[in-house]
Amino acid sequence: MKIQLPSSKDPRVYMVGVLILFLTLTQLFLGFSQTREQIVASFLTCVLLDFILIYVTTKELVVPMSGIVSGMSLSLLLDSGTRVLPFILCGALSICSKYIVKYKGKHFFNPTNFGVAIILLLGVGSITPGYQWGGGTTALWIALSMGGMTMFRVKRFVLIFSFLFFFLCSAFTLKLFFHESYSLAFGLITGAPFQLFTFFMLPDPRTTPSSARGQIGFAAAVVFTDFVLRVFRADVSLFLALFFVDVLVLVAALVSGSYGVSQWPGQKIVVKSTKASAEDRGIAIERSMR
Repeated sequence: MKIQLPSSKDPRVYMVGVLILFLTLTQLFLGFSQTREQIVASFLTCVLLDFILIYVTTKELVVPMSGIVSGMSLSLLLDSGTRVLPFILCGALSICSKYIVKYKGKHFFNPTNFGVAIILLLGVGSITPGYQWGGGTTALWIALSMGGMTMFRVKRFVLIFSFLFFFLCSAFTLKLFFHESYSLAFGLITGAPFQLFTFFMLPDPRTTPSSARGQIGFAAAVVFTDFVLRVFRADVSLFLALFFVDVLVLVAALVSGSYGVSQWPGQKIVVKSTKASAEDRGIAIERSMR
């Protein structure tokens, strides 16, 4: 049995290259606190678990691109001191969310954000502090430029620009009506974690609407939730905001009994007829999305 390689049109191939660059910078030049053991634990947990679950659900050997992206992303975003266990737990939660928390064959949570959000809610980890990115603009501009190129691959222009517009509006509101300082209202925008969230985590085509109207509504919901969390002084509000919005989307799908199918550019999804069993439909979708 041959192992299936990712298509050259798969945006995750580009993302992996960018994440390798970031990880190299963090370890060699920026002095991130994450240890090599934590990075290896996060990466191996995500890749091996995704590889095994793909095989169990499809009986095919596939390069686990989602696991690779999640493992590297968690290595950049998660901070748990010197503890390795939170990285393993976060990786397992991220990958398992795709196979367990879904409806009619479709998962609703960005895997990386799901794992990070649960770790934050459990209080066993936090997001990498901004000062670890060097305290300057180098990492910011690298994230911004690489993220800008990602937009052309995931085709979520409306979502990203709507999110940035709404976020700026929320920052002005915090400053003008809630009398927050400029650093609290706008400071998040200047951090590399914000760019990673905006360009690499938020615009996941498999967990966001495909229509322009849907993308605008999704962006508005994330920003509004983030705004409420920031008013109540919640830490790392963006990651929690996306998690809570995904929960609402899942609940809405369960109530309405319908769901939408989105995919990476260049990949085709085939949904079997309604006469097929739910298990068959799930397998058909999972196979076509790999």
